[in-house]
Order: sequence, then C-alpha cells, then structure tokens
Amino acid sequence: MTTTFVFSAKMKLPESIKPVLRTLGLLREPDIETYRQLADYIEKNAAYVSQVTLYTYVKARAGTQYPKLFENDDFLTSLRIARWHIFGAAVSDMALFAAAQFHVSGQLEKQDTEAFAAGIIEEILTNYEQDDVEPKVFLEMMADGVRRANFANWQDIADGPAAFQRSSDAVYEWAPIADELKSLDEEIVRNSIHLRWIGVRRDTKALLRRDSVLPAGPGRRRVLARTFREGSSSRDSPRGPSCRPRARCLTACSHRTACRIPTAAPLICTAPARKRAATLSARPASLV
Repeated sequence: MTTTFVFSAKMKLPESIKPVLRTLGLLREPDIETYRQLADYIEKNAAYVSQVTLYTYVKARAGTQYPKLFENDDFLTSLRIARWHIFGAAVSDMALFAAAQFHVSGQLEKQDTEAFAAGIIEEILTNYEQDDVEPKVFLEMMADGVRRANFANWQDIADGPAAFQRSSDAVYEWAPIADELKSLDEEIVRNSIHLRWIGVRRDTKALLRRDSVLPAGPGRRRVLARTFREGSSSRDSPRGPSCRPRARCLTACSHRTACRIPTAAPLICTAPARKRAATLSARPASLV
C-alpha cells in the first residue's frame, strides 16, 4: 500500500524548500487573489515555460555539441534574443487566457476584457531593462499582444489551446537552430510547448479567484482603472507604466538568411546576433 503525503499550503515551512515541494507536486500553489498575484503568476509561468522549452530543444538538437555552443558569442547572443521573443509571446498568451476567464464568467464585457489583458501585458513587459533586443522591437511585442486582445475570440481563448499559438510560433521562429533542421522538428517543437501549457492552464483555472481579483458591484470600470494604477505603481520600474507600445517594428524578423557558423553539418543560426551587431555598429558610440 502506497501513501502519498501532500503538504498543505497553510503549513509553516521554510521558504527555501517551498519551490522544491511545488516542483515535486507535494505543495499546492497558493490561490491567486489579487491583481498583483495574477501578474506575478503570469510572469513566473511565462518565464518558466519559455526558457525550459527553448533550452531543452536546443540541447536535444545540439546533442554532444551542446557545451561547445556556449563558447560561441554569436550563438549566445542569438539565444538571448530568442529567449526574449518567446517570453514576450508567452506573457501575451497567458494574459489573454487569464482575461478570458473573467469574460466567459460574465464579470467583464468585451471592451473591459481587452483592457484587462493589455494592462497585464504592459505591466509585466515594461518592468524589464534589457539590451538584447532593440527597444522598438521589444515595444512591438507589447503592441502585438494588445492587437491580439482587440481582435480576440474570448470564448475560444478561454478553452485553452487557441490562446497559446503565439508562443508556439515564437519558439519555432526564433530558436537559433538552422532552418533546414528546424523544419524537420516543427511538430515536435510545437507540441513540446503546448504540452507544457496544459498544466499551467489547469492550475490557472483552479487557483484563480476571480471575485477576489476583480470585486463585483457597481462602478466596475472605476475598479478596473484603480486596479491597473495600483498594480502598475507597485513595481519599482525605472520606466514606469507610461512606457506604452507605440512604435511598430519596421524591420521585422528577417534572419532567415544563410549565415551559419561553418561546420561539417550546419546546426545553429546566428543571424539575429549578426543583424543586431550590424545595427549597433551603425549607431553613435554613445548609444552602444
């Protein structure tokens, strides 16, 4: 006879071991009861799913060459660029999925659902300072999420898979693997991230306390506006919530070029790194 012991979330446990217990499935995640907790939950899971999927795929495809790749500066730059693009898409996917739960439950009208999703996307992505991706491209990640919210079919998104297509596209497009190899892996790559999202979707629905995150009652629009202000002001972002997506990227991904590190069997694509280096070299020295 096998006995499974699951720790209660209310038990007093050292903070250092809680992440380990949650990973092993022995400690339940805490409920999501505030806007801040929802934003943190989305940010944490988007980062986890995007990075685990990217690094696992690169490691599997590289095989025994995997350690050597980290000696190549162009590859590392391309990997960082890919990481940001996939993370941005994952944040957008999760924000839309979470907002859809409020819409299908009748708590938010379509316009308010769009604003709610856009607010979460901007709240998370404006919190980062990074120099791996051009600022206008990073802003375009937010703008893309906002556009998706404006044209979303919330019923389909609330069911799950329809909300998570953009992160799947980002992994396939930006993973720094040679195109001729990546084309052979498309189904595997897309399935790998879709499978990781299944548990996240299930947990989100189980943990999300919609009535607590968005209290019921009159003046819903005022409550929404106040929630967004409080959520944004709670972060110590040097750019603050006023950094809104306003620039459309005019140099969208064009890295599908023959720029491979010379090897007997081409494996990796370093075009994003080369393109970024060329862009930086054309700038005034003070901006590099």
